[in-house]
Amino acid sequence: MLNLALTPAPGSTWADYFTSLDQAVRTLTHVARHAPAVTGCACALRPPRPTREAR
Repeated sequence: MLNLALTPAPGSTWADYFTSLDQAVRTLTHVARHAPAVTGCACALRPPRPTREAR
């Protein structure tokens, strides 16, 4: 799952945003199609949480 939000850069106009949007979508689509598949749970890549100290 990919949770993605494309927002205009500060100082740009909505016209600039929509002019660049098609290329941004093409780039993201290309990367998604050609990136190697990842298997397994992403949570395994997180560092372990620190344990609570004994009271």
